[in-house]
Amino acid sequence: MKRRALYTIIGAILAAEAMSGIILHLTDGAPASNEADKRPAYVSWDDDLQAPALVPNYKASYADVQKTQRQAGWLKQNAIQDVELALTTLKPTDTGVEIDAQGMRKSATIESPDATLLFLGDAVSFGTLQGKSLPDHIEKLIQDNAQKYKIEVLNASIPGQTTKDALNRLPALADTNPDVVAIYLGLSDFYQKRPLAYTVPSYTLTLFGVKLPQTFESTLEKKVLKPLTELRMAYYTPPAIDNIRKIAEHFKANGSRVVLIAPIMLTDAPILSDTTLEKLDSSLPEWTHDKDILKQLNARFSEELTKLAQTVGTDIVNASDWLKITVNNQDAFYDNRHLTSSGAQAFSYYLALPLRTAVDNKLGQDELDALFEQNAKEPEEAEAAAKAAREAEEQADAPAEGQAE
Repeated sequence: MKRRALYTIIGAILAAEAMSGIILHLTDGAPASNEADKRPAYVSWDDDLQAPALVPNYKASYADVQKTQRQAGWLKQNAIQDVELALTTLKPTDTGVEIDAQGMRKSATIESPDATLLFLGDAVSFGTLQGKSLPDHIEKLIQDNAQKYKIEVLNASIPGQTTKDALNRLPALADTNPDVVAIYLGLSDFYQKRPLAYTVPSYTLTLFGVKLPQTFESTLEKKVLKPLTELRMAYYTPPAIDNIRKIAEHFKANGSRVVLIAPIMLTDAPILSDTTLEKLDSSLPEWTHDKDILKQLNARFSEELTKLAQTVGTDIVNASDWLKITVNNQDAFYDNRHLTSSGAQAFSYYLALPLRTAVDNKLGQDELDALFEQNAKEPEEAEAAAKAAREAEEQADAPAEGQAE
C-alpha cells in the first residue's frame, strides 16, 4: 500500500515536472511584446520575423522621443537618465533618436570601409538620447588607433531586445556581412515576466529507500523534501545561453569572427539598495530587486558564457572586470544595468582594444600590411594630384597674362 501511494505521488510529480518543462520550453526567450502601445514610436514589430525592429528613417526630437517613451511606459526606467539630460545643454528640439535606412541607430557614415563590426545588443548599446552610443565611441577609438584601415561599426541594438528576438532577426542582418560581430545580450532575458529555467547535475535522490531519476529532483526537493528558492545558483544555467550559442554559430558559419561580451550588472553600489531596485521597476519579478540574487545571477551568466566561448570557439570579454578598474562606476550607471552617456564613453575604452584585436585577427597580417601601404599612399597621391592641378591652372593662366602685356 505504501509503495502504491509512493508511486502515485511520484506519478503526480512527474506529470507536474513534465508540464512545467513544457511551459518553460514554450515561454523561454519569448519575443518582446508586439503590442504597439507598449513600444516607443521608433520601435516596430516585424510579423514575419516575430521580433522587434527599429523604424527605418525615423527621426524625432528629444521632446518627442521622451513623450513616446512615457506613453509606452518606459519613462520609469529612464527617469534617472531624463534627470541627467535635463541638467545638460540638450534642447527639447535637438534630435533624440535617428534611425538609418537599414533600421539601425544612425551614426556617421564611413565611405568604403575596409572592415565592418556589427554590434548586436539591447538598450545598453543602443545608447541614451544624449551623446554618442557605445558602438559610436568604439568605432572612433578603433579608427583613431588602427590607422591601417577604415572601420565601420553598425549598431544593430534594440532597447529590450532578448536573445530570442536577436535570433529571429538574423535574416534581416544577412546583408551586413560583418567581419566581426560583438554580442552583448542576455540581461533583457532575465527581466521577462516568465519562469526562469535551471538544470541540475546528473545524480539521483533516495526517498524511502527508492532511487528516483534526476528528472524528479527539482520538484521533489521543492515540493516534498524542503522548500527552495526559484533560483538554484549552484546548478543554474541561464536560458539565454542556448540562444547566444545559436547566434554565434550562425555568424561563424557565415565567416564572421565573434566576440561574446559578458554583460555588466551593477550590484555593489550603495545607491542600489533593494528598495531602490524595486522603485526602478516594481512590475518586475521580486527576485530582480534582490542584490544578492542579482550578483549570483551575473556571476553564473559570465561563467556559462565563458564556457560557451570555449566550446564554440569565439572570443570572450568579461565586462564585469571593467568595474574593478572603474573609479566612479556609480556615475557610469543610471540603474543596475544601463549606462549613462559618460558611462558608455568610459566603457568603450575597455572594449575597444579586444574588439580591434578581433578585427586585426580577422583581416590577417597580409591584408593589414596591404591596407596600411594603400592608405599610406592616399595622402601622398592626393597631395600630388592637388599639386598637378595647381600647376595646370598656373600654366593655363600664363598665356593669358602674356597676351595682356
